[in-house]
Amino acid sequence: MTTLVRAKDTGVVVSCVRVPKSAPSFPNQEFTPTSYVFDEELNEWVSIYFLSDDGFPHYTSGGAQCVWFDNGAQQHNANEFGIKLTSINLGNSTAKIAAYAMYQRQQVAADRGVAPPVHGMCCFKWYDTMNQMLHTFWGYLSSVADTEADVSLNADSEYEYRSYVMEIERMAEKMDAIIEALDELDITHRQRDRIVDSIYEEVNFVSIDDIPSFEEWCHDNDMEIHDLDDLRNGLNDVSIAGLQHDWSPINCKFDAGATLGGDLHRGNVADWQGNIVCIDFGFHCVEGAGRSDYVIV
Repeated sequence: MTTLVRAKDTGVVVSCVRVPKSAPSFPNQEFTPTSYVFDEELNEWVSIYFLSDDGFPHYTSGGAQCVWFDNGAQQHNANEFGIKLTSINLGNSTAKIAAYAMYQRQQVAADRGVAPPVHGMCCFKWYDTMNQMLHTFWGYLSSVADTEADVSLNADSEYEYRSYVMEIERMAEKMDAIIEALDELDITHRQRDRIVDSIYEEVNFVSIDDIPSFEEWCHDNDMEIHDLDDLRNGLNDVSIAGLQHDWSPINCKFDAGATLGGDLHRGNVADWQGNIVCIDFGFHCVEGAGRSDYVIV
């Protein structure tokens, strides 16, 4: 048995006896937890990792808020997991609370089949031996999806892009014909070039050599590159009302109307056991009328 102690508001110390548990683990994992403790504030068991080295370990990928270690886990294996960490404090909150909020969102999304499963919260402590400083990261454990899997392109965007390219090609043919006709006239090359340039400017001519790629065109025209409608609809159906708010102290919960599905793009989706799922649950993924609202419970 493991005995944890906590102080009530009165200052009286009481004991809370809990059955000891083993931290989640699997064969050949890159990082092994040193302990597994119950965090009374989060009401969650937390895997504790400790690393002492002169440099932060190489991570698999990273973004604005988090870094990700695949931890030697196999893709599509629900019993193995990578480690997602953050050290960024948001607003009146802490990295611990932000990580907890992300963890809760992926947990409910996984229950609805639109995210990989999670395996609990974690705290990663790295002692920088070179500078003799201890750095603390908070995060959670998540099964590993395939980020390299093919995702279908958006059919509407493809159609619009093909139409755009065909129009440029037709305009190029017309300009070639105009230039040939001008060459037959008794005018100087300078006069001909002035006429051609004025036409180019009038029709906003784009050379075939300057046609943007499909991805560039979609970005410039605010069009979807990939077909993520089904996933977005699935995420929109996930209510996060009652879950921890990222920017606020513990027990400040999202109010009604807050859902998932914001900022969905190819960089934060992957294939999990044959289904396209979301793998990024930072605050930017929250949308709906209750995004900024919270209640204190």
